[in-house]
Amino acid sequence: MVEAFRELCSGPLPRPVELHLFGRVDTPQLDAELRAIAAGLPVTFHGRFEYPQLATSGLHAAVFPMVCFETYGFVLDEAYELGLPAIVTDLGAIPRRAGAAALRVPPRDVAAMAAAMRRLVTEPDLHASLAAAIGRAGLSLAEHVEALAAHYANAIETTPQPVVADGLARRRAELLHMQRESAQARITPDGGPR
Repeated sequence: MVEAFRELCSGPLPRPVELHLFGRVDTPQLDAELRAIAAGLPVTFHGRFEYPQLATSGLHAAVFPMVCFETYGFVLDEAYELGLPAIVTDLGAIPRRAGAAALRVPPRDVAAMAAAMRRLVTEPDLHASLAAAIGRAGLSLAEHVEALAAHYANAIETTPQPVVADGLARRRAELLHMQRESAQARITPDGGPR
């Protein structure tokens, strides 16, 4: 996201833009890397925050550059509660839940993220149409839980029959034999024992 913002800022824009990063950064190394990428840009690192800070920060959109599979994502609810349309990566439950109130980009695609950000800045009607779609956005938490429960029920009903005991014992013996061979190979010097 920070790299995409740098790309966005490299070209002419019709109005000034800012990037506000809320939440702690996982490691000091990542924090230093992000700050280096953001050097010279209008980027504010807020760190840990309380929810009311979001409402008073003058935000116009939320960006969620998820690279891991999210099963629900409360951050989208927080954005929508504030009336913020979003840019989300097309991974996990969040893009489905986002409905028509978000732009979707592939995970780790800096150019696509920058293009989506540029669209929000350069297409005035886009922000309004995304924001208008927030009330009709995807699944609520209750609907999401209901869909998950149906998936689990289906998985329980369609679980394959257990392996016959004899076959299981044979497979376990084969696995133990392979583990033993692998361990011996690691402790035996090249060329065999001397």
